[in-house]
Amino acid sequence: MLEITIGVFLHGKIGIRWWDITTNSWSSETCKVEEIDGYYVSKCTHLTDFTLLVDGIKTDPILCDKVLEIVNYIVSIGSMFSLLVLNVIYIIILIPPLSQKIFSNIFLKIVPKSDKNIAAFIYSFLLFLFFFIFTLFTNQDQVVIKTGCYIVAALNYWLLMTFV
Repeated sequence: MLEITIGVFLHGKIGIRWWDITTNSWSSETCKVEEIDGYYVSKCTHLTDFTLLVDGIKTDPILCDKVLEIVNYIVSIGSMFSLLVLNVIYIIILIPPLSQKIFSNIFLKIVPKSDKNIAAFIYSFLLFLFFFIFTLFTNQDQVVIKTGCYIVAALNYWLLMTFV
């Protein structure tokens, strides 16, 4: 008998499933799982490949706490604001007459001319766009049109791939 020990999760139910070689898929049967001294102990009677599945609950009180939702919005809005300021600085630096008018010569001496990089501006703009879309559409219960979710998911995937 194989015994696996795993730390206890904050929320959700876990299950240890094994690879069924007859159906070439994960078995619907789970191994026996017990909680002992703050750990989950799983006991299985076969020696194939195993996986740990955590079945999270969408309405888990730990995850749906109003304070956590407020912290999420504060962090997201703060990130968007800082990226917006960064984008404005990039735009000012990329346009020489504007940068000379707004910033003093001291700032222009600190920033080397080689730092006028359009790729960095595009990168920070896409990161800002990602945060903006993620913040708006993070709560699926507030989204009315489900097709919009697919469009946003595709856009977020594209934005994620541009960062890689």
